[in-house]
Amino acid sequence: MLVVVGDVDPGLALAQIDDVYGGWEPGKVVVHEPPAEPPQKGFRFKAHTGTMDHAYLGAGFHVPNILHEDYPALEMLSELLSSGRSSRLYRHVLEDKRLVTSVSASMLAEKWPGFFLVSASMPPGKWNDARDAIFAEIERFKHEPVAQSELEKARRQLERDEYRGLETMEGQASNMGYYQLLGDYRLADRHRDAIAGVPPERVMEVARKYFHPGNMSLVSYLSGEEGSSTERRDQAERALGAVLSSDGGVTDMSDSPDPASVTVPADTDGAASGASAAASLARDGTIERFELDNGVRVIVKPRANVPLVSVLTAFQGGGRFEPRGQSGVAMLTHRSLVKGSSSFSAEEISERIESLGGSISSYANFDTGGLFVSVLSEHLDAAIEVYRDVARTPAFSPDRVEKEKEKLLEELARRHDEPVQLAMDEMFTRVFGEHPYSHPFLGDAEETKRLNGTDCAAWYESLIVPASVVVSIVGDIDTKRARGIAEDLYGDLAPGPVRSPDFTAPVAPAEPGEHILRKKDLKQGMALVAFTGPPMMTDESIALHVLNGVLTGLGGRLFVELRDKRSLGYMTGSAFNPLFERSIFFGYANPSPDGIEEAVRVILDELNKVATEPVSGEEIDRSREWLVGSRVMQLQRNSAQATAYGSYEALGFGYEAVDNAPERIRNVTREAMMAVAAEVFRPENAVIVKMLPRE
Repeated sequence: MLVVVGDVDPGLALAQIDDVYGGWEPGKVVVHEPPAEPPQKGFRFKAHTGTMDHAYLGAGFHVPNILHEDYPALEMLSELLSSGRSSRLYRHVLEDKRLVTSVSASMLAEKWPGFFLVSASMPPGKWNDARDAIFAEIERFKHEPVAQSELEKARRQLERDEYRGLETMEGQASNMGYYQLLGDYRLADRHRDAIAGVPPERVMEVARKYFHPGNMSLVSYLSGEEGSSTERRDQAERALGAVLSSDGGVTDMSDSPDPASVTVPADTDGAASGASAAASLARDGTIERFELDNGVRVIVKPRANVPLVSVLTAFQGGGRFEPRGQSGVAMLTHRSLVKGSSSFSAEEISERIESLGGSISSYANFDTGGLFVSVLSEHLDAAIEVYRDVARTPAFSPDRVEKEKEKLLEELARRHDEPVQLAMDEMFTRVFGEHPYSHPFLGDAEETKRLNGTDCAAWYESLIVPASVVVSIVGDIDTKRARGIAEDLYGDLAPGPVRSPDFTAPVAPAEPGEHILRKKDLKQGMALVAFTGPPMMTDESIALHVLNGVLTGLGGRLFVELRDKRSLGYMTGSAFNPLFERSIFFGYANPSPDGIEEAVRVILDELNKVATEPVSGEEIDRSREWLVGSRVMQLQRNSAQATAYGSYEALGFGYEAVDNAPERIRNVTREAMMAVAAEVFRPENAVIVKMLPRE
């Protein structure tokens, strides 16, 4: 089966498909059905231990396939449990009780019966309490009917997620192809209608039917010390029996419908309906840029392909603008920003936005920060009311900031469990020294510990000034309405001084040379070879971007040399991260520990070759087209376009830089690539990080 979606001529596409596949002889379709899994005979438990600073939980329940009458109610239950900050697990287990650093619920069940997965991570010592709290929330569904308002919120969230999937061409093709393989592409509409009709009592029924100990497989993953005294299977089962009932449960999923038995009433015209039809191929509107009277810049791009709108307030103010001694203030501020305002509590912000089929979030990266809302277009005005209050009068209450700081510090500790993350953190530190780029993800733990709500408020207020703020609006909206929203948001924002960074990024790596990390029980090593690169959006930076395409990915030089020819790890290649002041380029491989030296040598050799020997035209063309194509694919969503236009405008490059990038990529020459390679890949500037087992 072939599905074609996008900016194509149907007649030409069909002719080309016929040229390629028309000569195929019909044959018998052989479907290799997997053996039916026998009913589970009782509670399953497995304990694992390892060297880590965090604890982990995973629980799976058998569920029927996607065509089963219970599936829509199970999907609603999953949404109610963990979708968004107003979900039950996030609010009660993560926020209120602070027992976990992450928690989620998801379902994998398609043509065949599958499973409902609950997973969480938590600080050491909280595993038992977190387990009990998570399953207590699931148990509530068996005895307390879900309020209609909560059900409606979950429906709108699922509707938004569906439209987000249909924003992209591959999303639309995947949606139609997936349901066609299940029997008929129109099953998508039937599934959507079924979700819309799920009543509270059906949620209770499926909770009782599937979420019981006899249908569960539970896994714990704890540190060596904690794991040595952890409860065994019988102890875990007794503990669960106190919080999770087993009345009325099933373990046999053999009644899942066969796709071949499913029928859908025929269309009168054969056209797609519902959300698939709403995801039209309408042309994007013209981008407009204007300024409010106070200097706030506004970018608007109408797109009528799906009924979603994304609104972003962007500004220079990522990690690069952190004051001296306040590493982590960018991330802490943005984590705290949506956790309370002058008119709304954290819970009210989440509840109101998510009940409109929307999401609200704040982010900080290396060079920019932003406050983002995405919502069903019919509910945009109601969402903007909350969004404005968050953007203009955030609370930064001491207790909320302390909660976010505690979670931030737990995440920093958890990074030590992952050898790759630990090695990456070391690499950035050695490359950028005291510059905030050296802490690219969360900040420095010791400096973060000293931060408070006053620090966050002062930092945020110093950035939200008209000369720095850009409002980027993309989606199902016209320019007149967008202008009114921008005026409402920031038309009365008072002028203020533009903040300058306290640091200057080093031109060459701060600490070149070899740096060795050791971790107990390490099976796979890690080799990183890093250099500083030119500032983003310079001609040299674009050339290095194209050169990275020659080196990495399937068929890239480093991939071939490290993985295909020498088997020096399954994760091999290079990466280029263009940053405003100085970029970073690095090669990587994860061989066994005895292959680390060879991996480093191969990376350095390949980087030297591209600096001294011309790259072939075929390699350059492949890299250019890959970069251009990947950019087009990445920018299919409203949210991605709003972020790109807003960020580039805030950084001073102009929103046009986003759409001009393909031409600049295609104009990169072989000579420019060799010149930037010779300048960047100087052996004396290499930062080499080796992750090895502890002796």
